[in-house]
Amino acid sequence: MRRQAFLLGIVLGLSFAGAVFAQVGEKEKAKEHFDRGVNFFKEGKFQDALMDFESSYHFRPHWMLLFNIASCHYELGNHLSAAETISSFLAAAQGKTPEEKMKLGIELLASVKKKLVSLKLTCADEAPACTIDSKRNENLSPGK
Repeated sequence: MRRQAFLLGIVLGLSFAGAVFAQVGEKEKAKEHFDRGVNFFKEGKFQDALMDFESSYHFRPHWMLLFNIASCHYELGNHLSAAETISSFLAAAQGKTPEEKMKLGIELLASVKKKLVSLKLTCADEAPACTIDSKRNENLSPGK
């Protein structure tokens, strides 16, 4: 996924999520963390942004924040967390968010899935063996 399109999606998502916080004045802490998260993300401080977005979600768990959280995980290389979080966003956002935002979420998920690997390990009572990338490895010993 191209970085510019990704960052544009973040900015769109950030402004969209910001509108939600403006509706409820009682969640000032959520908005404070959200605003800090936006600034950290723009500065490329993705770990700090993640912490603030997660804190914001803690105070006001809204599905729109999941896109921001997933984006931080993606930038940090936490691909499994990014995939899980963006999948949650897509499920919750269905029919509630603009098509452009859904498309960015789908693109992010596709990009993350390219970075994930699936491993199936089957053990039998006989000599342990596993297959990785279609290559069978029988040189396994217990405890290694």
